[in-house]
Amino acid sequence: MTRVLALVLAFTVGVFSSAVVSRQRSSRQAEKSLLLDSRIDQWHRLYEAAGMTGDGEIRVEVFNRLLCSDRAGRSLGLMIDVDGLSKCRLDDGTLQELNPPGDYGPFAKRILESHLDWSLNNLDFVESVSSAAKARQYVSRHQWPQ
Repeated sequence: MTRVLALVLAFTVGVFSSAVVSRQRSSRQAEKSLLLDSRIDQWHRLYEAAGMTGDGEIRVEVFNRLLCSDRAGRSLGLMIDVDGLSKCRLDDGTLQELNPPGDYGPFAKRILESHLDWSLNNLDFVESVSSAAKARQYVSRHQWPQ
């Protein structure tokens, strides 16, 4: 009888522990998902505002930063040309290979492919940066997603 009770108790403790670990794992995944969603939104806003400035230098800078973002959407540096090759000059000054030509990397590709839909679903934001001055102000006041 004591053995059966011990087995039932061990089973119950195991189920409870598994539930706690599973809940913690789900919570961490939800936090990561929220952070990624926030970065996606930040990039779309910067990309939209940069386009609305009408300023080619600002558009190129935002695009080149987007190309040098990591899979999680963090801006790591700026794309530059080195002897005819595109590289990322990281914020710490080191150079890193850019993804192969035409492969913008999973995060940049995600933003570029979904931007039109994002814009159509966020018309209030688009309207808020509808003048070149408002768009320029938005870009200058917002940091690169980290």
